[in-house]
Amino acid sequence: MSDHRDPLETTVEWLRRQDLPAGPPPADASLDLEPLAGLWVGADRRSMSVDAIDIATRDDACLLRAAGGDSSGPRDWGVVDATVYAPDVGGAAAIGVTARYDFGFLETTLTGFTKSGILILCTYNRWKDGSARADYFTREFLYRRFRRGGRPPAAGIVSGGATRGLDRPPDEAGAASVQVSSQIVDPAPVAGRFLSCDRATSGFAEVTITPADRHLDLTLRAAAGFASDPGRLVAMRGIAFGERVEGGPAAGFLAESESSFQRLLLAAYLTKGLLAIDTYSTFRDGSGRRPYRARDHFFRS
Repeated sequence: MSDHRDPLETTVEWLRRQDLPAGPPPADASLDLEPLAGLWVGADRRSMSVDAIDIATRDDACLLRAAGGDSSGPRDWGVVDATVYAPDVGGAAAIGVTARYDFGFLETTLTGFTKSGILILCTYNRWKDGSARADYFTREFLYRRFRRGGRPPAAGIVSGGATRGLDRPPDEAGAASVQVSSQIVDPAPVAGRFLSCDRATSGFAEVTITPADRHLDLTLRAAAGFASDPGRLVAMRGIAFGERVEGGPAAGFLAESESSFQRLLLAAYLTKGLLAIDTYSTFRDGSGRRPYRARDHFFRS
């Protein structure tokens, strides 16, 4: 590892080497939204989670409208502002998106990115109504039916404490009632020390996750940049999510932090024995760097 420093390392603030631009910032600060714009529909037309996502632009803003799947038909969630992300700090096209819905009784964070013509969408759902339902996570795949957004909303509406079929607890679906004590997410599957599968990563090299009361404490170490740099550290607080409202083992987590120059949103889930973490980064320092999404895979140490 060289001890040579890139001059940019002393002119802009950074946490990971991915944060450093390869050259001057793009002249146009806006991203090309064409790769994301349009109506995306779920590949599983029987999904009880997200039925469709409509992404449109208006006055340089990105607007997102989701519809939740239900046995009675899709439920319109309304329109919210969305943040779009390039594949790196100098990218020109938007390939990732995040948005947040606050329904009063439930807060839903959506994160997604395009790959091979599909939109891979995750939802992180946190209850705010004091009900026995457990916070839960979903992941699904959508394809683009129309390339222009702004289509008519779904006919159904959010009502009765449900945004989609998955929100209903088993007793409401006709199954035996589940005790309140079972509506807990066990954080053990996402707790511990995890190391990056990529030894040459320019992102995060290590993450340690410790359950604390009703949240998670995270410490992430960025990959070293040069011989005298052991890797910068960032501490974050997160929430574990199960796979269903009945509770059970954690399937993923959501964590956020904000510094003087950067805001981070970490959206993580377990897949095939690995911990996949998508990091959505936006810059607050006027440096001209594009917001970007990065993916790291980790194995348990």
